[in-house]
Amino acid sequence: MKFSATHLRRYRQIAGLLWKYGRSDIAQQMAVPDEFDPDELKAGPSDGAPEQLVDDLEAMGPTYVKMGQVLAGRPDLLPRAYLTALARLQDKVKPFSYEEVEQILLAELGVRVSKAFSQFATDPIAAASLGQVHLAALRDGRLVAVKVQRPDIRRQIAEDFEVLAEIATFLDDHTEIGRRCRFSAIVADFRTTIQQELNYEREAQNLIAVGKNLQEFKLIVVPQPVLDYSTRSVLTMDYIKGQKITAIGSLGKQDINGARLAEELFKAYLKQVLVDGLFHADPHPGNVFITDDGRIALLDLGMVGHTGPVMQEHLLKVLIAVSNGKGDEAVEEVVRMSEKTDSFDLHGFRLQISQLVASSHDKGLKDLNVGRTLLDVSRHARECGLYVPSELVLLGKTLLQLDEVGRILDPEFDTNASIRRNAIHIISTRTLRDTTQGGVANAKPDHGRDLERGAGGEGEGTGRKDGGGWDREGGKSSDQGNPPRRSHHWRGAHDENLNAVDALRVSRLRHALLSRGGCRDGHPPLQHLCRGPCQPQTSGSLGTDMAQDVDEPPRNLHREPRPHARSRARPWKCAKSS
Repeated sequence: MKFSATHLRRYRQIAGLLWKYGRSDIAQQMAVPDEFDPDELKAGPSDGAPEQLVDDLEAMGPTYVKMGQVLAGRPDLLPRAYLTALARLQDKVKPFSYEEVEQILLAELGVRVSKAFSQFATDPIAAASLGQVHLAALRDGRLVAVKVQRPDIRRQIAEDFEVLAEIATFLDDHTEIGRRCRFSAIVADFRTTIQQELNYEREAQNLIAVGKNLQEFKLIVVPQPVLDYSTRSVLTMDYIKGQKITAIGSLGKQDINGARLAEELFKAYLKQVLVDGLFHADPHPGNVFITDDGRIALLDLGMVGHTGPVMQEHLLKVLIAVSNGKGDEAVEEVVRMSEKTDSFDLHGFRLQISQLVASSHDKGLKDLNVGRTLLDVSRHARECGLYVPSELVLLGKTLLQLDEVGRILDPEFDTNASIRRNAIHIISTRTLRDTTQGGVANAKPDHGRDLERGAGGEGEGTGRKDGGGWDREGGKSSDQGNPPRRSHHWRGAHDENLNAVDALRVSRLRHALLSRGGCRDGHPPLQHLCRGPCQPQTSGSLGTDMAQDVDEPPRNLHREPRPHARSRARPWKCAKSS
């Protein structure tokens, strides 16, 4: 491998790290006689102890500290002793000086600290690899937490990634492990993640979006940013009064409802990943607080994950299959969502995953760690020549961290049972979302006639009749003569009214489905909405006014409204099935 002279020192450090911790084969392949001799690496300490790895990463700088933090959540890559040691990097990083903090705040906010804040603590309350947090008060007395980025960190990280990218490309091209693991792609994903974390304006928007998405969860709080005091390198947000979840003693746990908090946390994260498509991707115990009023606070939203609707569907199916111990179904879905290489061994992959899921369930459902299982699935896929999406790995890592948090809150908490309980709610929520967001518009090409009939049955309404009559464009129907044309004004008014009633009916249907689960005759929601009047049946779950509003369109849709008995609340039965 040919080295850049400006990065020679860093190459030596990385090669030494690999040699010391068991990958001397890679270090030897990196070495070139003109640059350095790999035998030199043997001269230094080579015990490879876990605590020594932490010290080595800290000495190499913030990029490698961040790498250690990521590895701390990957038991599929490192032994437990190393994971325990690396956990120290999550909240025990050396801070930088207050003088540097003042300079950064002046450059970013344009005013001195004393002008922007009425109080500002000189010692940080937390220090991490990319920045540190100070307690402060605004001029109106409001307490805030101010996160300040480490000085000159963007340049350091950019240089580090130049080196890592060169090494990754070399390993991919010249080693079997590189071809199997695709180090270049891993480095590229890692670079993108850190670049996003370095943009505090982006994190401020993440706080707003996730906070809005989790408003329904009353036991979870997300600090909101103070945008006028936030820039690319400074983030000012609500100060959360509480303590880290790891700092709560046995007596403190008696004051909180740990089981309820753990259940709420899992439910919120499943919604983030599988419904919202934006989720907090780093919920290690250092980023989870218990507030003074007994709620959970989610901190540090610099690292977030994104999932689109198609990926959400894949992840949900894999999650349910693993949780229920159905290895074959998990294999089929993972293969469907992943990239296959020419050397992909389907039989070997199916055998490994079936054994993995079966052995996990043999331990008992309560002890099944779904996050760990997903990471093991990713590892086996890589070994068999299958490249799984990064979203699956991120979901596994997130669930693994949540499992740790859940068991701290309640040692008896069954994460697998929580996933299975909440999966049903997730499925119904996704179905409702797909129906209400795009259902009517998407259904019009296939169900245009039914939509134009409004809520009427066969042969009713002002649109086209199946037995002949007016069509919406004023032309003749297939078996009638030419009727007089309606004006364009009529058509526009009709369309506008139709859209209005569609929106009204969908909004009412949203609440009805949430409280009752939909049409009792089993018709899809859109079919239920568009294919005829619903016959009320006795029940107490749907308000009378709602039944009236959903079934009955405005009077100006040129149809006689169907009378309703408004005496009691009732669910629906579709007229077409009666």
